[in-house]
Amino acid sequence: MFYQKEKKASLTVEAALVLPVFLFMILTFLYFIQIFITYERVQSGITEVAKEASKYAYIYENMVEETKQNTESTNNTESTKNRSTNDNKIEDNNTKDKENTENDTKKDNITFIDNIYYKQRLKSYLDKRKCNFSTIENGMNGISFWYSSFLSEEEEVDVVAKYKVKFPVLIFRIKGFQMVQRVRVHAWTGYLREEDLNGSKEDGKEETVFITETGTVYHSSKNCTHLKLSIRRANYVELENLRNRGGGKYKECERCGVKGKESLDTVVYITDTGDRYHLDPVCSGLKRTILEIPLSEVGTRTPCRRCYKK
Repeated sequence: MFYQKEKKASLTVEAALVLPVFLFMILTFLYFIQIFITYERVQSGITEVAKEASKYAYIYENMVEETKQNTESTNNTESTKNRSTNDNKIEDNNTKDKENTENDTKKDNITFIDNIYYKQRLKSYLDKRKCNFSTIENGMNGISFWYSSFLSEEEEVDVVAKYKVKFPVLIFRIKGFQMVQRVRVHAWTGYLREEDLNGSKEDGKEETVFITETGTVYHSSKNCTHLKLSIRRANYVELENLRNRGGGKYKECERCGVKGKESLDTVVYITDTGDRYHLDPVCSGLKRTILEIPLSEVGTRTPCRRCYKK
């Protein structure tokens, strides 16, 4: 009778179970490294884009001012020619046409800068560095600049890149997550000397200026476009990733908010300087408080470049 020698068992079964898990963890770790690399390159890219856009702010200001002056000149000419026929009607029409032209021009220019210029400049920057877009859903086309702005209120360039990071496989029941990256810089619009502001007293009366409660500039006109509140729409589900100009989150408005009424598709209204979201677009909380003060009380505030432009 022959006896078989005793042999130790191999690790084949254990390896078959553990090795796939080990490789999965390694690949997941490497994928997260790629996500961080993409994040860093996008952040560097929008920083360069914001700095570049801020350099052209002065040209944009001049373009808007020239358009405004040309529109006023055209309206005044038409009003003079036709005043003898129907003064009141023509004046009303000219006023409406002027406002519509100014609003359309500004809207078209800002839309062009926000949605086309930012994306094209970022794409050019990332292409030179051979950025890997595999971690971004829909690649470069998946990066949205919808929440960006150009010279909106405080003469600032605000570049906001929003995209969705995707996972190649389902990880802990998570298909992906939203990423928001932001850069805000002050526009290069020049500096006005105090002696150029015509702020001296005339007939014993001191000049009156307008400010907001949290603003850093003062305005000579209450109708300055920078004093108009920038209201934008967003979906309720996006609020978790949105931040205001100070980096704070948006909370429910005490006036128009109703707890439990919101759904994922609910449209809310927010502002860059506020900290509340609103369900009602005409909510009183969406109105900006404008204060009228003497020029001597402006403190460290600087003059608005648009108001005091020569």
